[in-house]
Amino acid sequence: MKNHGDYKLLMTDTPEVWWRDWVFWFVVSLIVGVSVLHYRTTLTNAVFHDIYRRLYYLPIIIAAFRYQIAGGVGASLAISLIYLPHLLSQWQVSPEQGWNKLLEIVLYNIVGVLTGVLVARQEEERSRYERTARRLDQSLRELRDQSKRLIETEENLRVADRLAVLGELTASLAHEIRNPLGSIKGSAKLLVGGGLEGGDKQEVAEILMKEADRMNQVVENYLTAARAGSSEKHTFLLGDVVDSIQRLLAEKTRQRDIAFSVRLPSEPVTLTMDMNHFYQILLNILLNAIEAMPEGGTITLTAALAEDRLRLTIRDEGTGMSAGVLERVWETFYTTKENGTGLGLPIVKRMVEHNDGNIAMESKPGRGTSVNIELPRG
Repeated sequence: MKNHGDYKLLMTDTPEVWWRDWVFWFVVSLIVGVSVLHYRTTLTNAVFHDIYRRLYYLPIIIAAFRYQIAGGVGASLAISLIYLPHLLSQWQVSPEQGWNKLLEIVLYNIVGVLTGVLVARQEEERSRYERTARRLDQSLRELRDQSKRLIETEENLRVADRLAVLGELTASLAHEIRNPLGSIKGSAKLLVGGGLEGGDKQEVAEILMKEADRMNQVVENYLTAARAGSSEKHTFLLGDVVDSIQRLLAEKTRQRDIAFSVRLPSEPVTLTMDMNHFYQILLNILLNAIEAMPEGGTITLTAALAEDRLRLTIRDEGTGMSAGVLERVWETFYTTKENGTGLGLPIVKRMVEHNDGNIAMESKPGRGTSVNIELPRG
């Protein structure tokens, strides 16, 4: 046996292959056995000879299935040569029977060729499917390896992003603390010098308190940004958080003549996510809305349900933003406020995305700002 393309052929120059193949010897035994029956049976027993002629098809088919074209043709030719003397002797007795047996020999060879071709094609198809299966299996392994590498790369990028953000935050923290520290140091020198009157002392003390509050706010923003990448799951009611924030901001809104308009679904809305993140998200956006409305107005908070998602829209009637400012509001440390740190909205965005949500903002100068948030409910 030897591979030639996709066809298995019986090769006479490699006897060690077919010599040890039991199928080969089984086919040979069938051919010899049927031939012996033919030659040992008298010509008068025509019925037995018809049966023996049909039995010749069995080794032809077996050889074709085992050795494909070579097996089918080889077996049919061998049978034709062995049967030919019997045919010639029959021809002398009955030419009509002779033609019939000659046709049988032709059929032996046709069956051998056709069966061998069909088996070869079947084997070719099987080999092609096996090659395809191996390629698919290899592709699957490669995809698994690539997926594993992508996961590892994504995790490395996530770690690198956190380190980069923390590095920026650290630099910003040092920069932001330096200014209030300078003011505190200068004020402390004035107090230590003892040359201040009562009113001046009060003013210097107020400066100290103001700068201390400013430092505290910077540190709080820093810690909030550092915690934005971690979360815990809580189950809570949307209305409870909204009510809590309204009470917290009541004094600020009263001072600026700002009204809240809250539109929640009629049924209670339950959320499952980090409640502290959700609280911080709403609080930051509402504080921005309040600061954008020095002349007062109305802040509208609308909540709607869409399958398993919660859609929140917070709209103010403030000064709005230009297109250039709107493009940069999510950048870390970018701010248009005199005492801003540029951390509020980037922190909000990170918290929303960390909880599998998304956030977008629309704004026009003089026409207010609208913040759209979408979060999963569970």
